[in-house]
Amino acid sequence: VESALRCFIQQNVLARLDAGLSMGNWDAELRRSSVVFIEIVCDETLDVLHSALRLMQTKIFLYDGFVRQFLLDDKGLVLIAVFSSSEISDPERASRCALEISDGFRESSLKCGIGITTDSVFCGSVGSSLRQEYGMVGDCVNISARLMKKAISSGLGILIDDSTYKRTGDTFVFKSQEPMTVKKRKEPVVVHNLLSLREVNASRSPPVQEPTTGMGRGTNENVGGIFGRNAELDLFENFVSECVGRAMGACIVVSGPAGVGKRCFADLCAGVAKSMGYSNIFVNDVHKLQNSVPFSGIAGIFAQICSSGPEGCGEEEHLRSIVPPTHRDHVPLLNDIVPELHIPETPLTRDMSNRERRLQTTSLAIDLLVELGGTSGKGRNGKEEGEEGDQGRLGCFIILNDVEYLDFSSTAVIDQLVTCCKDTSLFLVLTMENPAKGNQPMFRRITALDNYRGIALGTLDEVSTLGLIAYTLGVQADVIPLDLLQEVSSLSQGNPAFIRTLLLSMVDSGAVRVEAGAEGSKAVIHDMAKFSNPSTLLGSILARMNQLPSNIQMVLKVASVIGEEFSLATLRNVYPIETECYRLKGHLLQLEKKSFIMRQPNHPRMGIYVFASRLVFDAAYSLLLYSQRQQLHQTVAEWLEECYGDEDPKFIYPLLAHHWSQVLASYDPECKPSFDLLMKAMSSITNAGETALRFYNVHEAGNLFNRGSQLLDAIIERKDTDQPEYFALALIDFRLLYMKLNGMGIRSNLATFFQVGSMPQSIVEDDELLVSEGPSPRSDGADDVEATSEEVAAPDDSGGDSNTGLVEQQSTDLVEQ
Repeated sequence: VESALRCFIQQNVLARLDAGLSMGNWDAELRRSSVVFIEIVCDETLDVLHSALRLMQTKIFLYDGFVRQFLLDDKGLVLIAVFSSSEISDPERASRCALEISDGFRESSLKCGIGITTDSVFCGSVGSSLRQEYGMVGDCVNISARLMKKAISSGLGILIDDSTYKRTGDTFVFKSQEPMTVKKRKEPVVVHNLLSLREVNASRSPPVQEPTTGMGRGTNENVGGIFGRNAELDLFENFVSECVGRAMGACIVVSGPAGVGKRCFADLCAGVAKSMGYSNIFVNDVHKLQNSVPFSGIAGIFAQICSSGPEGCGEEEHLRSIVPPTHRDHVPLLNDIVPELHIPETPLTRDMSNRERRLQTTSLAIDLLVELGGTSGKGRNGKEEGEEGDQGRLGCFIILNDVEYLDFSSTAVIDQLVTCCKDTSLFLVLTMENPAKGNQPMFRRITALDNYRGIALGTLDEVSTLGLIAYTLGVQADVIPLDLLQEVSSLSQGNPAFIRTLLLSMVDSGAVRVEAGAEGSKAVIHDMAKFSNPSTLLGSILARMNQLPSNIQMVLKVASVIGEEFSLATLRNVYPIETECYRLKGHLLQLEKKSFIMRQPNHPRMGIYVFASRLVFDAAYSLLLYSQRQQLHQTVAEWLEECYGDEDPKFIYPLLAHHWSQVLASYDPECKPSFDLLMKAMSSITNAGETALRFYNVHEAGNLFNRGSQLLDAIIERKDTDQPEYFALALIDFRLLYMKLNGMGIRSNLATFFQVGSMPQSIVEDDELLVSEGPSPRSDGADDVEATSEEVAAPDDSGGDSNTGLVEQQSTDLVEQ
């Protein structure tokens, strides 16, 4: 029965079913597709119409499209086809298919009209549990039908919209038409008449000088698969050698646009340091999602330090052996930086106030890294710089990628280390997209140092582009066709990530393939007719993702909700399709092979993965519908609450605040979230802010409180709720929040709300709620109002100033530091 029914089911639905995926909420997606409407007008026999239908099906399947629907009545035959397997080549394949169908009908003396549009459409199951079908909804579907009717009435044959034209203009011959007015659209639709396939010409790309023999194959040009960075690498190596000769460290900032290869260059820098004899080399990627978690930006550095001890030496023993003597009783404070550490507290650390603990943790982090770098040209134990010990040259390299996303606590540590570099053998290598957008005070201090060096990475020249193409395809540079080099150079503009993504897209689409020749030689065969030009790097990444099987693409999308760094355990627990959970490890392996993600082998936890780049992460997240984001963020938040509710709140509360906030952000603007959900999000944000403030993470607290203040308008709109006590509690929480922001000197939109002259009169009359005493009727078990109010004005646990005064003092301390 199953084999008999397969021909009645759409190919894209069959592919999902064959992959073991059920159709339902998770097959829905917004996907850029090319939609083709074809109408045949004739009064021929049914056999003729069947022949026409078979011709259309053959051509559509040939160009990797699928038949969405066809209707047959006394007026003729209408067929709807969709091309959505690759954003890059969909418009061109749809246009080629339309031309061949039109030519076939012309030979049979059949009159037809074809309309083609390209845009994002909703794709997914429609119907009930009794019967469903795979449907597509979107403005471009309606416009395609209108173009088809216009093509029939005007006798123009094939009409396409401007979006399709812009993606295929170099491949076909067109004739522009007058803009067409369409129902329910204010603006006319720009229309073009598709006439024929353009004859192949050699001027599709700007001419590029043919490279000379041997270019791109020299050993100096390719360092670990990275091309065109010899000058920058020489600059780095020479500068480090100069600083070593002067017995001092340095701060080096590597900058450049997205995709230019800053992280790869940082890896090369680590290799240079290792070749110079340095063994203390620590590399960490900073993730934007974690910039509300104190010390998250340097947590990876300290995790590597903890695990770098001699074999058989425990983490605590190793740490006590390398920290300065004055800090040996402070070692348990590193638990506040690396959540996986569980070093028992000492009497000294156990009795510290929160303020003192925060300051001592920062001081310990700075002094430990300075100790690893040595002082005044000397390493630990007074050895002279350059002496080789059991672990190589004394000194330390710290490499941080994407430092624009550093949390405030990590920034305070790095800022202090910058000033220490001159008197130590400590080298800081910081990568970022644009130094002008970073932490301005810190970067002003960095650029003022005489041991600072900035390295700006630019785009690749033609020779390096050729080398990268050859390396990516696994062939020698002299077998790369000139027109392929011209095409890639023109599209990528020398951006390394764009070059690599383009080539992988070409290979995936069949436009480029490598064939083995005689005696082990290889040849590159290319057919650019199978490939349409992406306009951006992000577009090329999305196109590659759209070529993934649905079940593997789903893994990438769910992982993007968890974060740039995610674990297999978390993915399994929040994955919405239970039947796929046992396959996740294999799917991750496939994504790793295709360079979408990378495994973190040196992470203190097992099964940790990270997205290959921020752009890949953003592209994967953009593929999710808002309703899917909402459901997944809520699932992740609830799972974190269940599994990590007893963990240190400094680490878990900011993550909960992020996910509950994203639940709200993913709501349809026309739909209002429930009041309970608003309160849940507000509660998670204020909890995170309270915790950050309690541990004197002032900047993080301010950011979280300001984020919470943005929920105020939504809360106020729900004052007609049938749960007025919740509304009163919301006002209490926000009034306390406002008091804390005022104490921290942070502006927010709460200021105008809580000025009595601008308050709604009903709120002014009920102002006694804001200072009421006694237990709160809150049902979620939160602290009572009296306790919460006291937390604002209560003295610090070490005695003396109030929280507000200590916050101000902490801000002053950090600025001075």
